[in-house]
Amino acid sequence: MFKSPWNIKNSGIIITHIGAMLLLLGGLFTALFSNEGYIDLAQGQKKVFVTDYHNRVFAVLNERGEEIQIFEHKNLRSGDIITIDNTPINLKIITSCRNCKIEKRTGDKGGYFGMAKHMILSNDKLKKLNEENMAGLVFEVSGSDEDNGIYQVLENVPKLPKVTTGGNVYQLILRREQRKLPFSIELIEFKRDMHPGTSIAKAYSSRVRIHDGNSQWESLISMNAPLRYKGYTFFQSSFIATKNGDISVLAVVWNAGRTFPYISGILMSIGIIIHLFARRKTKKKKGLKNVS
Repeated sequence: MFKSPWNIKNSGIIITHIGAMLLLLGGLFTALFSNEGYIDLAQGQKKVFVTDYHNRVFAVLNERGEEIQIFEHKNLRSGDIITIDNTPINLKIITSCRNCKIEKRTGDKGGYFGMAKHMILSNDKLKKLNEENMAGLVFEVSGSDEDNGIYQVLENVPKLPKVTTGGNVYQLILRREQRKLPFSIELIEFKRDMHPGTSIAKAYSSRVRIHDGNSQWESLISMNAPLRYKGYTFFQSSFIATKNGDISVLAVVWNAGRTFPYISGILMSIGIIIHLFARRKTKKKKGLKNVS
């Protein structure tokens, strides 16, 4: 591209190559800045958060379950000391594992509380799919009114350690990172069609309602028809069958480079058309010269 002469004759080729470079640039943006996660919705449920497939966070919640402080799990190392804001409570990290191996605790259990009293967490070999790993933390609490000792948390385990200071109760949880959407999504109805005579689903779909400020509208998301809105794409990923009804699982992708393929495709098409016209003119001129 840079070695070719920049003139009208070569303009089509140059524009085509610029389009190809934009396509590569879009791929780079997608790799660096895009994120993906999921939303699980029961019928009638409305959510405004996407749960990340990969990133885990260690969160401090108040009594009402509201987040007041978040720490990136991947940044926590053995020996690190973190402090709950505006409190004298310190948490010293003893073990941080991206995929935990669980063993039964035997012998002296003094100073251990909650799950830490019954099990030992240690690092295990990482699985190929990051979603299959179970992250965990073992930490020592100090500065609390009455809850000092060693605790542990496991990803998505609902039994949360609690520490108290100054009459305030704080809950500690390890979970996947949640990102807020600029709108909310509600599941109106989930449908699934089964293969005859089996319990295997051949197709499933979700009718959802988007709530964005004062406006709301409905859309159908099926296995081959995603919903795109404000840079987010919702795919019908799977479902979870429960005794209280099916839960629809939607994969959610935010692609930072989503516009690059469109711009690139337009530029490459224009470049090819210009190049074809330029070659046609050149052939005509050669033909006239040969005749003369």
